Amino acid sequence: MSHEKTAVDTRSLERQIEINAPAEAVWKALTDAEEITRWFPPEARVEPGAGGSLLWWWAEDIQWPSQIEIWEPNKHLRASYTKPPARDLAPPGPMVMDFHLEARGGKTVLRIVHSGFSAGAGWDDEYDGVGRGWTMEFRSLRHYMENHRGTPRRVAWSWVPLSVSYEEAWRRLMSPLGLLRQGTLDGLREGDRYALTAATGDQLAGEVLTYLPPHAFSGTVEGMNNALFFVLIDKCRGPEVWAWLATYGVPQAEVNAFRDRWSRLLANLFSTG
Repeated sequence: MSHEKTAVDTRSLERQIEINAPAEAVWKALTDAEEITRWFPPEARVEPGAGGSLLWWWAEDIQWPSQIEIWEPNKHLRASYTKPPARDLAPPGPMVMDFHLEARGGKTVLRIVHSGFSAGAGWDDEYDGVGRGWTMEFRSLRHYMENHRGTPRRVAWSWVPLSVSYEEAWRRLMSPLGLLRQGTLDGLREGDRYALTAATGDQLAGEVLTYLPPHAFSGTVEGMNNALFFVLIDKCRGPEVWAWLATYGVPQAEVNAFRDRWSRLLANLFSTG
């Protein structure tokens, strides 16, 4: 993990992960619309090749279109865009995402260099949030590739806007009225085991993937066919709290019921500010 500021008042960030899958499969997960929806946004469109385009879609007001500049299969994908998704920010120039793939003995090292962020303080939330986002999404990709490759995904997504500080929102989430009716996440790191019972009654247990207070937690959920769960406090359309469950082979009715429970929980936690 690294970052740097450049002489033209922009900055870049870098994230890297090793995935136990061949480069061809990781490339497909980055560039095939159906594969993208199995680890990243709920919907995607791809016009392949240099001069083509990508569209990552979460909702009508959260869309991330970009233009493909470099298309070197299994090695290098570059895409650029001119406005951050769902944000009223004007970058100093094009923002560029370079995905580099390196094959290593049947595995793949995937690295992103995301550049073009303004160095101004008004961009700190965007810069930090995107960095957290790639940290989490790369683990989502690895989880999909190593455990569920080729399996369609069903997502339970609940969210509410925030009118309190990130720290206060995190305190509420990490309380007996939120995620931690029973159990704790204190001191846990990536790869550690966790087990908790949320105020919804959901029993969640598995492996910690990310723990970034006061912003994010993600982990596997072994009791739901090795699903992936995360909670996120960050600025998207504005300050928001998300609860997200990515499932594979779990009935839609079960996914919908999970979404409804978490929608009620978030509304109860944050309806009074």
